Amino acid sequence: MLALELLMERPLSNLSNFGRVFEEVVSVEAWHSTFDPVSNLATVHADISFTDAKLGAERDCPVRFTLGLRRAEVSLIIPDREPIAVVQSSISRQIGPMGQKTLEITSGRHADGKAEGGLSASPHPLNFELSGSVGAMQSTKSVTSLTEKVGPFMVRHFTKDKAQCWEIFTDRGGTLVGKAWDPVLEPRMKVKKIQDSRLDPSIRIRVRCRREDLAISNLSFKSPREHAGFSWHSNNNKLAAASAYIKARLVHHGLTPNDFDEELSLIFLADAAVTEEIS
Repeated sequence: MLALELLMERPLSNLSNFGRVFEEVVSVEAWHSTFDPVSNLATVHADISFTDAKLGAERDCPVRFTLGLRRAEVSLIIPDREPIAVVQSSISRQIGPMGQKTLEITSGRHADGKAEGGLSASPHPLNFELSGSVGAMQSTKSVTSLTEKVGPFMVRHFTKDKAQCWEIFTDRGGTLVGKAWDPVLEPRMKVKKIQDSRLDPSIRIRVRCRREDLAISNLSFKSPREHAGFSWHSNNNKLAAASAYIKARLVHHGLTPNDFDEELSLIFLADAAVTEEIS
C-alpha cells in the first residue's frame, strides 16, 4: 500500500472543489411545498441525479480516474421534537424501474357453435347409420397495448431509524446514470404540521453508500517520471492512489467512515436541508 501512504502524506491544494466535483457524481436538491393553511399538509420533493465523474484534475493529484456509484441510499430525516409528522399513505413505496414499457395483452372468444346428430336403425340387426352436422366454429382475437413508466433504476423503499429511505440500484449491473425519479411528478411523501410553530420545520435529506458501491475505473497515472516511487504497471497501486484521493476529500469535510478500507463502511455523499419551495 505504498501508493496510499505516499498520497495521504501529501496535501491536496484544491480541496474547496470537492463539493462541486462530488456533486457531479450525485447532485441533490430537495424542497417542500408551502403548508396548506387548512389541512396543514405539505408535499416533499427530491431531485437526485447520478453520473460518472472524472476526478483527479488537481495539479498535485498523481492519478486520473472515473468515479461512479453502483448503489445509493436516499434518506429523508425529520429530527426529534419537530412539530411535523409523515403521512404514511403518501409515502412513495414503488418497487421496480421507471421509464416507458409497452405490454400487449391478447384476449379471444369463440362464437356459439352447434352440433346435431342422429342414430337410425335399419331393418337389419346390427346395421346402424349415424348422421349429423356440426356448425362451424368461429373465433375472434383482440390485442390491447398498455404503456407504463419504467426506467434505468430499481427503487426500494424502507424505514430505518424513523427515517424514510429509498435504495437505488440497477438490475443490470453497472453504475447509476440519470435521475432516480421524476422530482416534480413523483414526490417522496407528504408531511403534516401537528403543532403551531413560528419556526420553519426542519427536514434533511442524505445520500450515502457503502465503500463497495464506489465504482473506480479508467485509472491512469499522470506522470510516471515525476512519481518514480510507484510501480507504474500495477493496477493495485493505481486503485490505492485513487482510494487515497477519495479518502483525503472525505477527511477534509469530516465525512470519513471509521474504517474507509472496510467494504461495508457507510460513506456519506450528501447532506442538505429540505427548503420551502419558492412560489
